[in-house]
Amino acid sequence: MATLVFGNISQKTASYTIEPGSITLPKVVQGDLFTLAVRLTETANNITTVTAPSIYSARLSYGPVDVAPTAGSFKVLVNSVTSSVITYGSTAASVAAVLNSISAATGWSVTEDQGSYIVGRTANWTTTSGITIVQNELVPDSFVRVTSYSANNTFYQELRPMQSPLAYTSAFGLIVPPAPTITRVVTGFSDPTTGTRVNEVQRLYIPPAFDTTYQIYRGTARTALLSKDDGSTEIEAALMQGCVTVGAGETFLVTNPQNYTADIEFAGAMSGATHSLLTVAVPISPQGDVTFDLDLNTQGMLAALRGDFEVTHPLTCEIGINYGSAATPNVQYVTVFQKDMTVQADGAWTGLAAAQRINWLNPPQPVNYIPFTTDQVITGIQSFTAVVTGTGPWTIAHNLGTEAIHVTVRENVSGGAILQQTSPYVGVGDISVSSSTSQSIIVTRLVGTVPTAGWAVMISSAGPTSAFQAHTHTIAQVVDLQDTLNAIGTRLTTLENVLPNGVGIINQSGVNTTPLTMTIPAHAEVLFTQDIEGAWGDNGIDQTKLPIRGPSLLRSFSGLADNSNITTAPTAAGAYIYSGGIELAPMGYIPSDTVPPSGIVIYDQGRIYQGRQDGDNKTYYPVPYEVELFRVPVNANQFRVGRTLEVKFGLVLQMLAKTDAQWRVVIDAANLSEVTSPAVQGMNISSADYNQNKLMDHRIMLTQALVPHILGVRLVRSLSGENIVITADKNIYGTYESTIGAPAGASFILRARLMNFDIANTADDVRGWVGYSLKGVDNDTIGGEVRVTIS
Repeated sequence: MATLVFGNISQKTASYTIEPGSITLPKVVQGDLFTLAVRLTETANNITTVTAPSIYSARLSYGPVDVAPTAGSFKVLVNSVTSSVITYGSTAASVAAVLNSISAATGWSVTEDQGSYIVGRTANWTTTSGITIVQNELVPDSFVRVTSYSANNTFYQELRPMQSPLAYTSAFGLIVPPAPTITRVVTGFSDPTTGTRVNEVQRLYIPPAFDTTYQIYRGTARTALLSKDDGSTEIEAALMQGCVTVGAGETFLVTNPQNYTADIEFAGAMSGATHSLLTVAVPISPQGDVTFDLDLNTQGMLAALRGDFEVTHPLTCEIGINYGSAATPNVQYVTVFQKDMTVQADGAWTGLAAAQRINWLNPPQPVNYIPFTTDQVITGIQSFTAVVTGTGPWTIAHNLGTEAIHVTVRENVSGGAILQQTSPYVGVGDISVSSSTSQSIIVTRLVGTVPTAGWAVMISSAGPTSAFQAHTHTIAQVVDLQDTLNAIGTRLTTLENVLPNGVGIINQSGVNTTPLTMTIPAHAEVLFTQDIEGAWGDNGIDQTKLPIRGPSLLRSFSGLADNSNITTAPTAAGAYIYSGGIELAPMGYIPSDTVPPSGIVIYDQGRIYQGRQDGDNKTYYPVPYEVELFRVPVNANQFRVGRTLEVKFGLVLQMLAKTDAQWRVVIDAANLSEVTSPAVQGMNISSADYNQNKLMDHRIMLTQALVPHILGVRLVRSLSGENIVITADKNIYGTYESTIGAPAGASFILRARLMNFDIANTADDVRGWVGYSLKGVDNDTIGGEVRVTIS
């Protein structure tokens, strides 16, 4: 089992948690294999996170650091010439004398500083004149570290004798911590006789070293992402939200009986039954911990412990981080930490063995035991068949390559008898069979005669020997398997959404087919007559209730809007963009208006009013003549798969004025968006995003005549292959036509408006009254309230 530490590469510390701190490494025993896993972290702005740099190399060493040897000697090699012996502890003058005695390499100066020899040379130096250590006989095991540098036109090499590590490795692996597992603790069952019910309990175990997110799967249903810090409350909530697959009544109860475990009880509608094991998937795997196996069974460790029961030295971890690419590496080496560790002498080494204990009351008996092995298992048989005639004997070549065979001889006729073979155990039979070689047999007739059709000889052997391999694979090891299972799970969820809760098969008797009806009251209005009662009567606009001179009928403007950021009221015909908005004064019966920032203002023959652009068209229509007929909310629980939503209404329009005018009936749908940041947000409404593609955009001309119009839309939510889709038709005077603009989701707002009012450009200062009446439609007859049905 590996010892896990967190190594902070920015603070050069080691701790047992992600936060920087200190550790006390465990005592280990000489001869053991010490496994250390280092999870790299870094701290920035007082926040510590796990990091995953590109690891180029890693080293782990244990032993004295910068400790001088106690005795011994070494030699140096310069220009392929080996020096005489340099004894450890020699003076600087003695070392200089040895170096200057080497031919063609004179001019050395040597000084001693804190156990190092600083060797300098200013003359007769070439790049091949560097010092190499040879014939190193320092004790205990040591080496001479050579460090080269130049300064003041002098080439220097520092020779520093120091003891070598007692144990060292540069082999490492990036090992991902084991994933959480689930095992069955209690098998659920029920006894109908006694009424006893025992709930299934499965145990989730999260290894202490695990440090990423996971999901719990029940079949293809799965929880949201969970972390190792989530407790029983969070796990239970995730299971209830993501893994209740049948319907109401299923309950998961999660408790925490001990560290790193969570017991999951199948309760409610799942009680008293056995359930398939839940599984765990880790969708995102970390890079892995830098893991070393440090062998403490070295000669240096043995030597260090000859006189002591235990020794304490620093354990040093260093990594090389590649900040470049694999082709052009840029490696920077970082000492992650250096901490003392104690190694004790081995008290139970492999040479120790106890004498075998024998129970002489039941002494060993000679038994021939043939153990089972997989090479005894075969995958089929090999056979050869031949027909023999005459008197024999017959040599039959079967070429099966073995003498482990079975031979059957029968009369070669329908219902022919099977002949008996002679053997030492059954005596004389009809024939004798002997193996000649591994490729042939000899069959001899002993009694009787061979019929005309002959004897059929069938020779079979077992084989070939099977080769068994373990084929246990995790989901993560199979490419795209998890994604495939998730896709299948999504498809199954889609199918389950089609079915009513608690129904395992398509059972139409379980589906609520009662239509849902929403009503919109019938209403009528003559624009800008809120204070005049009876302006719209049974025969349309009642002129007797209204002033003779009506409000101005406003025109659209076609052209480019002026976006020069004007701030005052315009004086020339056109459309203008007001970046800061503006307040507009009333115009007779037309009330005042507030234009929002970046809104449009139209100026036409002294009249100033708010405008609205129709999509990307360069036409701007008068906002005062826009009317909302109705707005209906719909949610997915109402508008389920397989259902149809339909609204049909009757509209009567009238205008009392001497000009030509239009209105457009527009029906569109909007899905609601929510504010999602910062997480986590409650249910909210950010905006209603109306589809630019309208379900209906129908133009109607206005006259003094009362003209009825029957319009509507129909939406169908259905399953198309793997996907749930919403399709739309528009109803224009009783005829359905396919249309675009269906909402993206099943929860939306359906809206109908009268908009894009306009009069002919040839009409100047036209005034009049415009009104409408909205009613329902029943059997193509206009009357009553408008009904929105979902059936």
